[in-house]
Formats: sequence, C-alpha cells, structure tokens
Amino acid sequence: LPHLEFAAPVFGSISAKLSDSIERVQHHFTYRLYRRFSLRQKSYPVRCRTLGLIPVSTRRRNLELAFVHSVALGLHYCPQLNLSPSRGTNSLRFPHKLVPDLHPRGARKLFIRNRLAERYNRLPGRVKRLRKAAFAGHLLSIPPSP
Repeated sequence: LPHLEFAAPVFGSISAKLSDSIERVQHHFTYRLYRRFSLRQKSYPVRCRTLGLIPVSTRRRNLELAFVHSVALGLHYCPQLNLSPSRGTNSLRFPHKLVPDLHPRGARKLFIRNRLAERYNRLPGRVKRLRKAAFAGHLLSIPPSP
C-alpha cells in the first residue's frame, strides 16, 4: 500500500472516513488470508504483527513524524509547521517543539501541525536529536496509539 501513502504528510488532511477506508483494505486482506488458510481468526493488530505488516494508521503516523523531524533538522522547508526551538537556536543540540493552533476549528484540526504536536512534543529530546535514519528506526519501536 505504499502508493496510497505517497506524500502522506502533505495530503494528510484527508477525512477520517477516507483514512478508515484505506485501513479497511489491509484489514480485509488479512482477514481473507487467515480465512483462506484456515487459520484461527485473531484481532487485526495481532494478524498484522504475525504477518509482519504494519497497520496503515501506524505507517502514516510514522511518515508524518519523520517529516516533522526532517523539517526540524533543516532538511525540508515548511514554515506552516511553526516549529520553535525549546531553548537556543541549534536544532540538533536543542530539539524543537511543534506549536499547535490555540483553538483549531473545523478543517484546521486535521492540519499536520495540530494532529502531530502532542505526539512529537512527547518524544524525548535524545530521540529528536537523532539523524533521519535512526529516527525512522526508533519510530518502528513505538507501539501504535489509539
């Protein structure tokens, strides 16, 4: 499903309904696979783990967090993210914080800055200081969030 996730950080403001329908494709595939091979049915996260798949929602979250991280490192330019240094100005020594809108309404709630601010700011400073490849590897070890 990588084709469905192309440019996920940029076009990430899709509706929850559309996002859920993309997730259902993988959900249905794993269900049919278990049924076809007469395996005992398990929950969707367990089926994904057993088959070595990552749920679509988790992959999207990881892509978006990696994008925010690359902006913080100066690898991409995106002034709409509104990153502010926690202390000082050196982004590798002092990790940035993602500043969300104060009271987002309507479609603004889905804007990448408002969706990811809490998750990105919760990451430890040592993780935010990692280079791009190491950061992406760390994201795979984070359990999926609801």
